[in-house]
Amino acid sequence: MRSEHTTNVYTFIRNKIIGGVYAPGMSLSANALSIEVGVSRTPVHDALRQLEADGLVVIRPRQGATVKFMALKDFRELCWLRKVLESNAAGLAALERTDADLEEVKGAVEGMQELLLPAKRKEHDENYSREMATVDVRFHFAVMNGAHNSLLKSEIIRLRLINRVVSGITPFYVDSLDSLEEHNRTLAEHKVIYRAIAERNVSSAIQAMESHIQDILDHSIKKMRVEEASHMASLGI
Repeated sequence: MRSEHTTNVYTFIRNKIIGGVYAPGMSLSANALSIEVGVSRTPVHDALRQLEADGLVVIRPRQGATVKFMALKDFRELCWLRKVLESNAAGLAALERTDADLEEVKGAVEGMQELLLPAKRKEHDENYSREMATVDVRFHFAVMNGAHNSLLKSEIIRLRLINRVVSGITPFYVDSLDSLEEHNRTLAEHKVIYRAIAERNVSSAIQAMESHIQDILDHSIKKMRVEEASHMASLGI
């Protein structure tokens, strides 16, 4: 069981990583963190080891800890695994979901649909972007909950978190007509997944989620490819 100090440090560092304050590749000094949080170095070291187990931090002998950074090849492998797990979670949800689970999935679909009504939609509005991100996460969690497999759910959450950190992508930032079109496409894909789960059609649920996740990952990989090329150019490689 981890101590209260370790839990506090873990939460502090994790939030900084998720929020983008600690960027991929950034060094995490145990001395600096212990001063910043106001604890000894022991809970800092313990927290960093837990974050390493989460896949958010890398610890190397004599080099210390850094925020997880992935080469494009490694990121592609993570994306493939995430797609496999999430699509199979949708298939499992088609088999195992209860009526209450289905209502939660439906509620998330309807929530996104309402946000996309002209009266609700506000381009360049931060609250709108945040609400879109929230309802999208609600949908995916509802599908995972419908699968009734805690191990599968925890691994998907871990991979989604790593995906977000290493790609640096904030979901649903609305800054152009294209992004609004993307949101409408996402809603259409969510509806297909919902119908497959409602009809208990396992193969359709798997295929629909696989296609949906691939679209998301293609966007992440494209961004990673651009950033990696820019990084290499800055090094003169």
